[in-house]
Amino acid sequence: MLGSVILIKPMMPMLSQYLRIIMTTPHAFGQLISASGSTAQPAIYIRDIKKILFPIAPLAEQHRIVAKVGELLTLCDTLKARLKDAHTTQVHLADAIVEHATAS
Repeated sequence: MLGSVILIKPMMPMLSQYLRIIMTTPHAFGQLISASGSTAQPAIYIRDIKKILFPIAPLAEQHRIVAKVGELLTLCDTLKARLKDAHTTQVHLADAIVEHATAS
């Protein structure tokens, strides 16, 4: 199957990181799904993409949004690491309890 790629160029100054953030939101995803129609072979046509509206914040706000999303992603990574460590500790404790119980 052959596909096509479309280059999306914003009409105003925009941070690429901000564009990536808004393009991965549930709102944007919903608009892209709606634009793809309900054919057997999903496709999004240029004429449909031109109709999609995305929220564009002023440049200063884009910087703040990108920074905040970066902070939140770092926090998520930290929480994932802590959860993994807690799970490992839980497994070690369970193993120790079982070992102690079978040794008695």
